[in-house]
Amino acid sequence: MTDQEMESILKDKFPGTELAVVDLTGGQNHFEVRMSNSAFDDGLSRIDKHKLVMSLFDEQLKSGEVHALAIKLF
Repeated sequence: MTDQEMESILKDKFPGTELAVVDLTGGQNHFEVRMSNSAFDDGLSRIDKHKLVMSLFDEQLKSGEVHALAIKLF
């Protein structure tokens, strides 16, 4: 998976949200997602927000295509 593919998935789920996806190692399997906290319902805890983002890449995480995914909300 590329950072562009990951960004596209996130933009489809959270349209209009300010976000960036960074390939941390250049190997296309360790990523950091930086997203605006305003993309989420205010009623969600930080953990629930992270779970929501992680669930979008469940298949890739289980298969090992994505090995690590860090999420930073601002």
